[in-house]
Amino acid sequence: MQLAYIVGLLTSCWVQRLPIRRIDIFQWGPCLYRGMIGETEICVATVPFGAAVTIVGMIPDEFDIPGGFAKRGRLGRAAVHLTSVLALILVGVWACGGDTAINLIWTGPQQIIAGAWSPLSIGKEHVLRFFDLLDNGPLYSAVGVVSLKYAALCLLPIPQQNLFQAIVELCLPGNKRHSFPISIFTIGLVLNICIFASWFVAIVAACIERSRGEKPEIWIIAAVSLVALLVSLSNRDRALHPKPAAESEKKSVELPD
Repeated sequence: MQLAYIVGLLTSCWVQRLPIRRIDIFQWGPCLYRGMIGETEICVATVPFGAAVTIVGMIPDEFDIPGGFAKRGRLGRAAVHLTSVLALILVGVWACGGDTAINLIWTGPQQIIAGAWSPLSIGKEHVLRFFDLLDNGPLYSAVGVVSLKYAALCLLPIPQQNLFQAIVELCLPGNKRHSFPISIFTIGLVLNICIFASWFVAIVAACIERSRGEKPEIWIIAAVSLVALLVSLSNRDRALHPKPAAESEKKSVELPD
């Protein structure tokens, strides 16, 4: 699903000929692969969650670069945030059919919020039902469900999510986007972290219950979730920001005659 998300986003960049500085396919855990394709850096991390594309002209220092993101029209900038969601919806429609896709998109936000609010009951039950779908249904149906739920998450009206980002791009000129109150995006970041952490707990609880055949103790869920999150977070900076070469590396020195 992260690959579908990236393909949708890159398609919009390709159509608009936007220069891309970096592509992160997964953003958590140790970096498995790092390389260059032309002038674009590619990074693939370990934990299959999170994806991002860094476009030239997105940060204030690059607003004046010709052809950059900030120099594009409002519709073009908004499209960058929404084509990735469209790609997820198309995958869901292909896998589940149109009627089912509409229903899953419609109920998705409610399920995401309810499951995050009560991860050990509502969230865990949703995960267990998804496991049953994996066991009894075709794999493409499970792929479609995840894709549509992911699209529903992106369409939540929360700062940092795609729909909110697109609305900001439509309302503000490209060089004024970062004048939007930082506190709003901080609130959005906190909400997104809470949703992610809560669903992470629900997944851990469902996995333990499924493997043991009985409801796990809360302390076991908390311990496993905390360790897994700490491992991912401790390696995230290394995945995104590799250490520079050692200063002690030998360099050629031109000696006087």
